[in-house]
Amino acid sequence: MVFIHVTVTVKPTQQTQFETNLASIVQEAKEQDGCHHYAWYRIPNDAHTYVVYGEFEDRHAFDVYKKSHVVKRIGTELLPLLTRKPTFKHVDGEIFEQV
Repeated sequence: MVFIHVTVTVKPTQQTQFETNLASIVQEAKEQDGCHHYAWYRIPNDAHTYVVYGEFEDRHAFDVYKKSHVVKRIGTELLPLLTRKPTFKHVDGEIFEQV
């Protein structure tokens, strides 16, 4: 599996637009083949900072996602609303089954 964890800080005047755009983008990302989970959360003690978290079945599914319309939308619809570049963490992982 590939896990993504992206932290962003939104311009205070752009928060409503950011949340509207992000909700649509998240829905589209969830429909990608191999996407098991994709969600966003606002950091409780910082009203303008968000985390986007995703889980992809494997490296191939993640690579397809990176070339998808979803990522293009992130670049055009979300990045201009941020105060600075996002912080990305992409992690290859293995799920261990409980015995």
